[in-house]
Amino acid sequence: GVVGSDSYATLVEGTGGSVWSVSPLKPSVISRAIIDTNGGFLVTGGTRGGYIYVTTQFSKLTTSGNIEWQSTTVIEDSMQDSGRAIIPLPAGGYLVSGGTWAESDGNQDIFLMKMDDRGHIDPTSGLP
Repeated sequence: GVVGSDSYATLVEGTGGSVWSVSPLKPSVISRAIIDTNGGFLVTGGTRGGYIYVTTQFSKLTTSGNIEWQSTTVIEDSMQDSGRAIIPLPAGGYLVSGGTWAESDGNQDIFLMKMDDRGHIDPTSGLP
């Protein structure tokens, strides 16, 4: 959810009771949250600057709701970008997809990038 400019995550049990809640959380606007097959939870989205998303952000939460790591990516030549999906890879790390709007040509594009288990971008994924 979002309160003001901060987002939060809450784990709710089957009966509707809250198990834990964590805030503030990166990203400030959540696009996707999934259960990580390696344990815990993954969250992706963007940080809102006015009416647009200006950076892509990720968080990894433990099963008890603690923030394990948070990562921010700025895509070169992008006026706005945001992560839309994140999946764990069998050999470790994560594959992330999202959207970006290039300042140089004004077109919207998609991006794919690979991150390691700590949220660092793999330099071979083609992003700065």
